[in-house]
Amino acid sequence: MLSNLIGGFMLVLIIMLSILVLNPKITVLYNYSSFILGRQINIGDFFQRMEAVVAIIWFLTIFVKLTMYCFSAITGLAQLLKLRSYRSIIVPTSVLIATGALIVYPNNAYMQKWDTDTWIPYSLLLGILYPLLLYVIGSIRKNREGRKSSPSLFLFFLSS
Repeated sequence: MLSNLIGGFMLVLIIMLSILVLNPKITVLYNYSSFILGRQINIGDFFQRMEAVVAIIWFLTIFVKLTMYCFSAITGLAQLLKLRSYRSIIVPTSVLIATGALIVYPNNAYMQKWDTDTWIPYSLLLGILYPLLLYVIGSIRKNREGRKSSPSLFLFFLSS
């Protein structure tokens, strides 16, 4: 919860700085306006052109996120296949993830088209319908086993 607030605050701060420093018309033109914003930093002829710092922060952030996503995918797949250790599927899963990334996003123009045409229904399916289906199946299984009934769906979404 706190991390969501901090991340949202940082996002709003970067957007505000981009609009205030670069101008709304220029901000819209660039995909990575925070990188351009790093070029504008000039503090007393000592701190200048901080885009290298922005790039290092991006690389570190992307590395940590990719590591967490890959680890989650590999351990989840190992649990799904009921493997004792996830180590045997690290290399094949990583190759499939890298290949899939190159197939889904071959270039920037295709990425923008895919995001506008495909991402919305895809994210709705995986973010709403799939968890809802899992909840309904879990509720049916609990009722069949004779346990007490599961809590309401409203309480389920409030607790998460």
